[in-house]
Amino acid sequence: EGIDGMMIRLARCCNPVPGDEIVGYITKGRGVSVHRADWPNMVSLPEEEKQRFISVSWDEDKLDQTYDTDTSIIARDRKGLFSAISKVCEDLDVNIMGVNARADRDENVHMNLTLSISNKSEMNKILRTLKSVQGVSEVYRAKL
Repeated sequence: EGIDGMMIRLARCCNPVPGDEIVGYITKGRGVSVHRADWPNMVSLPEEEKQRFISVSWDEDKLDQTYDTDTSIIARDRKGLFSAISKVCEDLDVNIMGVNARADRDENVHMNLTLSISNKSEMNKILRTLKSVQGVSEVYRAKL
């Protein structure tokens, strides 16, 4: 909204990426925190807190950067599962920045991947492609 010199940071809770609808939240002492507009924590804020929202938009000059975002995968455990997931990311030129995985008693694996992507359309493409990996039953953008 035409305010210059204000400290701005992307919120790590929802990891917004270009293409996401975003909203700025004026913090107490840390400038503006940029969140996804559909982030449940932002939507459920009390009305007095929503008065601290500010209109923000993506800087066109920075659209060639990458952004870390979290993806959750639920799949049937099998040999080579992570290799297949990793291959999808390699084929789409998406870096895996972090992995956390655990198997449950029902032989399902719950994986959280931190992926370095450039925009929402790339995110949607990786989600669609990961869904096609043998054994994968669910893939979605994580809501930590």
